[in-house]
Amino acid sequence: MKKLFGPLGAGGGALLLLIANLGSYGAGLVRDLFLANIYGASTQTDAFFAGFLIPDFLFNFLVLGFVAGALLPVFLSAEKQSQKKSEDLFRTFLTIVTFATTLFSVIAFFLAPFLIQYFFSVKSGGEPRSPEEIALILKLTRILLLSPILFGISNTFGMILLAKKRFFSLAISPILYNVGIIIGIAFFGKEFGIEAAAWGAVGGALLHLSSRLVDFPATQLSALPKFKFSPELKQIFLLGLPKTLGLISFQLVIISFSIIASKTEDGGIAAWNFARNLQSLAVSLFGISFATAAFPFLSDFAAGGEKEKFVNRLQKSTAQILFFTLPAAIGLILISNEAVEVLFQHGRFDAEATYMTVIILIGIAFAIPFESLTHLYARAFLAYKNTVIPALGKILFLIVAVSVAADKVPQEGVGAFGIAFGSAVVGEIFFLMTMFHRFVSPLPLRRIWQSFWRPAMLALLTGVIVHNTLLLTTQLHTSIRLGLSIIIGGLFYLLGAFLLRMPEIREIFLWKKKKL
Repeated sequence: MKKLFGPLGAGGGALLLLIANLGSYGAGLVRDLFLANIYGASTQTDAFFAGFLIPDFLFNFLVLGFVAGALLPVFLSAEKQSQKKSEDLFRTFLTIVTFATTLFSVIAFFLAPFLIQYFFSVKSGGEPRSPEEIALILKLTRILLLSPILFGISNTFGMILLAKKRFFSLAISPILYNVGIIIGIAFFGKEFGIEAAAWGAVGGALLHLSSRLVDFPATQLSALPKFKFSPELKQIFLLGLPKTLGLISFQLVIISFSIIASKTEDGGIAAWNFARNLQSLAVSLFGISFATAAFPFLSDFAAGGEKEKFVNRLQKSTAQILFFTLPAAIGLILISNEAVEVLFQHGRFDAEATYMTVIILIGIAFAIPFESLTHLYARAFLAYKNTVIPALGKILFLIVAVSVAADKVPQEGVGAFGIAFGSAVVGEIFFLMTMFHRFVSPLPLRRIWQSFWRPAMLALLTGVIVHNTLLLTTQLHTSIRLGLSIIIGGLFYLLGAFLLRMPEIREIFLWKKKKL
């Protein structure tokens, strides 16, 4: 137990984070179940998700790009020079983050009425949104403006804990955040309405920060406010700017989709968020996990000028991501109706809400393999300290997604979000791979194609098995049909992979440096 709370190696840390990631998604699923059961896909849940837009934008704009894109390597570099230099850098960065998030949250508090009136005053068919709905979005937004401050501080502490290889608080904090929302809804939802969920989110953010504060004293660093300008501080902001631009581009897509969804029909924003939460599970487990596992190896090869090993590792990671995400995409498309019905169709979440969510989910499930690969290739550029190309990829994603959604959704309904999202992700990964192939190192396109078509054919055959399983079990309860189709489809796919001796299976179990 002492070892679990202390510093861990790469393998132990990765395993702990993977397990915690599953736990976080499990808690997130329970959170969505409570939301769907008590509030349904309604104007209340629309207001709840809309209330996050301004706070999330502030967090991405002010904090996340600089923390995720630059703080860790610059801090470690400063630490090699002196402990005092790295501590001064951390204290100064934490001071700036706390001041900036507080200042902009206060400004947003007063500007929120104008922004919300501008973006959410009209809903489907040009019908004006009621003053009560506008007032609810405003109230929730103002409550949730506490979260960028708490998350800004928490993520700064978290990156330093990661530098010290202390993984436990990093692992449990996302779970605690969702637990806060669940407590708010479960204990106070019926009495205080959707405001209970918003205050639960603030409480969850406080738990997120508290878990890291408990662990932080072991780093033996001071967290007292300080401001000392240094070349390292300047480097953090220069390296973080392109990353921030990319994050803002993605955030603008989410904001645009929410605004467009609010003009379709009541529950459109909620349906989009529920569908996205289901789809992103596969992306996180297979895309982000494998990309993160490959990143240190890619960085080592890039630093050593070993392009052949770099490309070989990149190709193998591409194959592994495709191996898991292709059947995940096809399977989710086929079981989307049963999954949404079993998970969400309770209480006030009615059949119409299920239909809206399923239509969106079918479309964005198609994007799972391509979105997963964007995480890998963005890290491939980052290994060469290039954050500009991934940022340009996100800008392309923004342009395509918003253009297609604005054109298609008003005529075709919320289902067109899938077309918009999928088109944008395909465009982004094509751009990243093309730029890497032309300007960094030629990719083994033939091997990558082979990595695609073999699991794609097996995934399609598995899809036939899943479809027939659903057809043959129509008399059974929906939850049993869903479980059987997942188990039978998964076993068939893995058995087929073993019989075909697909190398991706062997690679996963031989995840050792000497094999890379």
